Amino acid sequence: MELLEEIFRRGVSDMQTSLADSEEANSPASSGIERHIRQTVKLLKEKKDFWRLLHSIRLQSPVVQQLMADRNGQSSSTESQIRQNLIEAGIPFPDLEAKLLFASLDGMAQHFLLIESYPIDDVATLLIMKYKK
Repeated sequence: MELLEEIFRRGVSDMQTSLADSEEANSPASSGIERHIRQTVKLLKEKKDFWRLLHSIRLQSPVVQQLMADRNGQSSSTESQIRQNLIEAGIPFPDLEAKLLFASLDGMAQHFLLIESYPIDDVATLLIMKYKK
């Protein structure tokens, strides 16, 4: 159980890192939304084996369901930050768009982890274009 908890803790830590501004992604021309999407892609590429493990664990036993329930607070925090970025970008319906963007990032990640030839950079670019003014 402790090993599973640590895997989830590291995943949460990585997600928080993807929300933080990095030097290379922090340019005046990029929005918080774009930085978050690009950081997510970078993180998935750098730690693909870890994220593949975490995603496969997420879909398993009731023990994992308890860990996921504990993690829901972190998901809410991530969704709140996404919502704030959408508000700053002037996107209508930021509450619903935050849920859509969060689900899109999760789906993009899952496809990238499961399908070897998944065009994650192209999908990320298209997603960024959706939120550009």
